[in-house]
Amino acid sequence: MVERLLQMQVILKPTGSLYLHCDPTASHYIKAMLDAIFGHQNFRNEII
Repeated sequence: MVERLLQMQVILKPTGSLYLHCDPTASHYIKAMLDAIFGHQNFRNEII
């Protein structure tokens, strides 16, 4: 997953958005990965 997210960071424009759908049991781990790659300040909202 980290490799895919890193590639998304490369191709995503600074004004772009990323919507990630995942299993509720993995969402905390993936959120931590997204924070590490994109920065926690870029998190906007969570759809539950």
